Amino acid sequence: MVQNRKSSKEDVKVFSTINGKIASKYYISHMTLRMFDQRLNKLVNLKEENMFEQCFNVLCWVHEWMEIPVRHNEDKVSKSMNAFVKLKFAEKTTDFLDPRVKTNLVLQYYLNRQEMPMPDFVTDCRTILDSSIRILQAMIDYCALVLCDIDLVLSVINVGQCIKQACWFSSSVLDMFFDSKTILKASQKTPTLFELKEYSKAALEKFCENNNIDVKAVKHGLDQIPYFSVKASKTNTSFSSRNKEKAADFAAVKVSMGIKISDANKKLGSAYTPRFGKFQFEGYFIIISERNTGKIVKLVRVTDIQELNKTLSINFKHDGYSEFWVDVVSDCYLGMKKRVLLKL
Repeated sequence: MVQNRKSSKEDVKVFSTINGKIASKYYISHMTLRMFDQRLNKLVNLKEENMFEQCFNVLCWVHEWMEIPVRHNEDKVSKSMNAFVKLKFAEKTTDFLDPRVKTNLVLQYYLNRQEMPMPDFVTDCRTILDSSIRILQAMIDYCALVLCDIDLVLSVINVGQCIKQACWFSSSVLDMFFDSKTILKASQKTPTLFELKEYSKAALEKFCENNNIDVKAVKHGLDQIPYFSVKASKTNTSFSSRNKEKAADFAAVKVSMGIKISDANKKLGSAYTPRFGKFQFEGYFIIISERNTGKIVKLVRVTDIQELNKTLSINFKHDGYSEFWVDVVSDCYLGMKKRVLLKL
């Protein structure tokens, strides 16, 4: 994945493409990037839930899953699993010997928290989960750098959150704290994660009592999840001219995150992912997008959280726009997102 620029027979310059850089960074096949080219751009402007389902399907169709083994008679097992999942395959036209079909069904069983039909599928699920996070990171980079679409990036991040929490797009944030689906009273609106974090002790106990929910389990889970606030402001930074680009086309902003932890025993930066089965660090995405168009101009990952107050200086090209959304999104907690308006 390179571009050749030849000015003479002796002078040949080779430049890597964005797709090539993504494939190299995340150790994924060029065939996966080709599939991204063919399928991800068709998802722009879909409704939120449909976009989530299609992003999930794209994740399950990457070339990397061709290495997942389909053992003797496992196609019959996969066919029987198809009857119990949300996103079903058409039996007459589906090749259940395809490892990508098996991957899709295994991941759906995992998100449904259903017991795998046989021990080998448990082993395969562990392999799939380990690789899925890396592939999702590549999808996020592709959607941000190639398609530049904020809604699509947020949807792919949501797929990653659901995989780490073993939940679906439609799941309540309370499902992160229980093994089975949480059902609230019909008249009860499901609170957001930040609303739950802001409840007083008495209000939380009353909410749980009214909905027959174990308050201890909810409080334990909420104590493991950090609360954060976000501020974004323009800074006065001078830029030198960059080739043909004017220095005036660039802006510098300061994004500050204030993190609060309820449990004094919680290790800063360790993620609460009880069903993922493998230790994870908490991470955040800072996404700057044009307010009117939703075009992403900058995406920054924040990892290795070692302090409660973190400030980042971010430079980006603004192309004459003066108003931007700054979204800070958790990579592992459902519904944990803060959005602030930035005016240059």
